[in-house]
Amino acid sequence: MRHIWVRYKDGLDDIVPHKMLNDLLARDALEYFYRPSESRWIDPRTDKIRKIESGMPASKAFFERRRYPNNYE
Repeated sequence: MRHIWVRYKDGLDDIVPHKMLNDLLARDALEYFYRPSESRWIDPRTDKIRKIESGMPASKAFFERRRYPNNYE
């Protein structure tokens, strides 16, 4: 299982399973999270993050996007 480094708004740092990231973002609980692919901390308020407008759960949309890359931009 993959894990993600996060920093909560109260300043606490933690390592959480990657499946929790969408829930933490939806609850506006994070100040930053670490994106290894960019080797930097991401601020959800100012950096681009994937938003799902179709109502599809983000985890499912991620795999759908990988399977059908031309369906999503």
